[in-house]
Amino acid sequence: MADAASEVSGRHALGRRLLRVPLIGKLLGANMLIAVAAMSAAAVFGHPGLFALVCLALTISFVANALLVRLALLPLDGLQDAAQRVSEGDFSARVPGSAIADRQIARLGETFNRLLSRVESDRARIRHLVRQSLRVREAERAGIADELREATAQQLSALTMHLAAAMRECRDPDVAPMLSAARDIASHMVEEVQGVAESVYPGLLGEFGLPAALEALGRRVSRRTNLDVSVTSDGVDTPLPLALVTALYRVAEEAVRNVEAHAHAGSVWLSLSREDHTIRLQIEDDGRGFDVAAADRTSTGIGIFRARELLAHAGGDLQISSAPGSGTSVVATTTVQEGLNQ
Repeated sequence: MADAASEVSGRHALGRRLLRVPLIGKLLGANMLIAVAAMSAAAVFGHPGLFALVCLALTISFVANALLVRLALLPLDGLQDAAQRVSEGDFSARVPGSAIADRQIARLGETFNRLLSRVESDRARIRHLVRQSLRVREAERAGIADELREATAQQLSALTMHLAAAMRECRDPDVAPMLSAARDIASHMVEEVQGVAESVYPGLLGEFGLPAALEALGRRVSRRTNLDVSVTSDGVDTPLPLALVTALYRVAEEAVRNVEAHAHAGSVWLSLSREDHTIRLQIEDDGRGFDVAAADRTSTGIGIFRARELLAHAGGDLQISSAPGSGTSVVATTTVQEGLNQ
């Protein structure tokens, strides 16, 4: 029973392998079977001339069939090349037209091209909507930060001064300590509100540019943590498009935040440089590192991956290099182009 089942399974496997043989091979096999049958018939009936004629006819038939099949399948090579390019991220790929393509194959290529055009159009529309959304979000953040600085923080500062004046005029020894405590609380609140405003949208970013904002970020991180933060800038003297400045700053902010929260590092180095039209921002730390692929799958450190998307929509690229025990390097590169400041 087992032998019979094994024999049936073997025949099925052989049949599947034969069905996977390329079309040219199938045609060759069929022609060979016909040739063997014709030669057998010629040998049996004893007609050498017929035998030679059948062999010649079969040879011509096979060559003609092979040529026609190759010509018919040739347009599929263009379809395969286009599909390969799309799988690698090139959505501008298209199936080239062919004068020898079969009608159904030509129609398949046209349908594939229309699908790619729709996909590319949808991707462009999504990128446009995302850029608009990011611009609106950053404008809202800037507005909130300005409100905190110009209204809330100033009112708290005024309250602090009034409390200080009240302390100077107060002669009641029981009230003076309470006024002093209230003044200290108000002064601390001013610092807190200013810190919140800076985290929402740095005031230096729009006024003095990215290098100044990065230096301010480094100072804030150094004050609130034990990290030794070093910031260097080289060649970034001219103003950059606001969308690009915002994206690069968010990359630095998220990278440093991840170092604070997870890296257990002692030092962080931020380096901003420009060469011709290329801007490069690198954030390195000497922490414990992490598995980048695993973090991407599980959305660990989602902030830096969100920053990568933000940078991508501003025309840049973000590379994260890390491994357990070897620190982390985050490199953002982008090219200054027309249209990024829209």
